[in-house]
Amino acid sequence: MSALGWSPPEPTDARAALRRLAGEDPIAARGQIVSCLCDRLGPSLGRLDGAVVTPCLLATVLSELAYESWLWVMGDRTWEHFAEALAGRLGRRIAAFGPKNATAGS
Repeated sequence: MSALGWSPPEPTDARAALRRLAGEDPIAARGQIVSCLCDRLGPSLGRLDGAVVTPCLLATVLSELAYESWLWVMGDRTWEHFAEALAGRLGRRIAAFGPKNATAGS
């Protein structure tokens, strides 16, 4: 469980699809990670620390974690490691900008 109390289930179907795509076209796979994870994780987020995690905020943070997400897709990082990094980054963003400003996708 993350510091924010949010630990989403691993989207294994998304990982498998992205890994297959990476075998065929790594650049395309890298381009799909953020939208794919936004689609899978967005509904499970809702509110963290009193802030609504908007699709824009989630996409921004996932973009910042591009290297870590690639390592998860390729099997070099566990989901727990990646989810903890994601929750930590979201939590820091919310703490730094406040719940209202963080929801704007800062």
